[in-house]
Amino acid sequence: MSQPTVLFDGACPFCRKQVGNLQRWAPDPSLRYLSFREPGALDDYPTLDLVECDREMKFAVTTAHIYGGMEAAVRVMARRPLFKLTLAYYLPGLKQLMNAVYRWIAARRMKL
Repeated sequence: MSQPTVLFDGACPFCRKQVGNLQRWAPDPSLRYLSFREPGALDDYPTLDLVECDREMKFAVTTAHIYGGMEAAVRVMARRPLFKLTLAYYLPGLKQLMNAVYRWIAARRMKL
């Protein structure tokens, strides 16, 4: 793995739109965006499989440090100085609420 990578569902229109939003809101040329559905996309990530990736977006900082779901989005956004406020995600209660909202959306993403 050569650079931090956002793994997302490239077959999902909602997911593609949100990746576009991430790229606009927090542009970071050091990040790579990759659909986990591309052949060989998960070869560098032996701890991930299609089922796990289908459940939530992943942010692989290294092959050993992979974050999922809302935490992945927060960590991508927090890489940019303007978005340090996203770290409020770690406040007690807010993290649980945001994770629940993320799971609800993720379960219905193909209909959105």
